[in-house]
Amino acid sequence: MGLSLPLISALAGIAQAYRIDGHLLALGVQTIRCGGGPTTQVLRDMRGPSVAALPDRCDHRAVYRGIGFARSTSIDLFEAEGPDRIVDLGAPMPGDFSGAFDAFLDAGTLEHVFDVRASLTGLAGCLKPGGVAIHISPFGGFENHGFFQFGPKLFARFYAVNGFHDLQAWLIHLTTDDNSASIVPVLDHDAPIRVPHTAYRSLLLYSARLAQHAPFRTPIDTHLAECATPASLLMPHDPAMLRGLARSGFADLEVGGAAR
Repeated sequence: MGLSLPLISALAGIAQAYRIDGHLLALGVQTIRCGGGPTTQVLRDMRGPSVAALPDRCDHRAVYRGIGFARSTSIDLFEAEGPDRIVDLGAPMPGDFSGAFDAFLDAGTLEHVFDVRASLTGLAGCLKPGGVAIHISPFGGFENHGFFQFGPKLFARFYAVNGFHDLQAWLIHLTTDDNSASIVPVLDHDAPIRVPHTAYRSLLLYSARLAQHAPFRTPIDTHLAECATPASLLMPHDPAMLRGLARSGFADLEVGGAAR
């Protein structure tokens, strides 16, 4: 899917909100859809002037460093993509990945993997306690893009019963230019969502922090109140992140002002 300016800005905000800066596991080798100059400015808007200038043709590793990660490891099923490691997300993860990462980033990969259960459980096992799961998933306008389209309920229910907390969800509404967008918080992770007709395409940004590893539990999809995502596990949307996104020209503060 690739990373454009709004996505890079949002990822920098997520990294700040969760205070993560260590080793990132990146699913797929992401194409950077913007130049080094605009990317540097967006990251400085989010993180401050200390962000080093990125080269005009920056790759994914440079962008992850700019977001604040000290190290990144990219994985893919296909060697031609140029990943650091060849990994099948439908199979058990490599043994040396267990508890090795401070965060993983699924930026448009998981919807292409048939065995979602294996992928989610394997990725959760790669995180250290306190590590953060980050998903950027096609949501609206991407029909037939992959095998699946995920809503916030899937991630909320999976992470809520498998040892995670600090759940956050955002919708990124792209214009015809992928480098312009509005980013708004999702306050109810279980409620139906309608994509505004003004959005050309929309993405779901979801994040969750691992409290501790636990035996796998199957999430349940039902409207019964006792099975809904506990409000105590939700992370209040960070006003500082919204202000940073607004400086970069991406946040819809009128909607964001309703964030808890």
